[in-house]
Amino acid sequence: MPQHRTGPGIAGKHTTAIDSALPIIDALIKVPKLRMTLGKIIKTSTNGNRTLKISNTKSGFLMKVVGNCYAQTFFVIVPKENIDYIKNIAYQAFI
Repeated sequence: MPQHRTGPGIAGKHTTAIDSALPIIDALIKVPKLRMTLGKIIKTSTNGNRTLKISNTKSGFLMKVVGNCYAQTFFVIVPKENIDYIKNIAYQAFI
């Protein structure tokens, strides 16, 4: 069941996140100088295949979380020198 997340690190008006992404969001919003936008929630046809995919962008990274029934994409804006550190936080929170 999707839940809402707000805080100083969440940008935009959309605050709903899928269950599989909640531990990642909770870990990342504690990082200073981080901004995150929560993307659309899409129903998937697969059940039970949780995955996390991260790809670099010019100002941070794009993170796609696939849960049991839903998928959601997040755009994370961070200083370039902190990208690897913050990606590690996301991966550790997802495990």
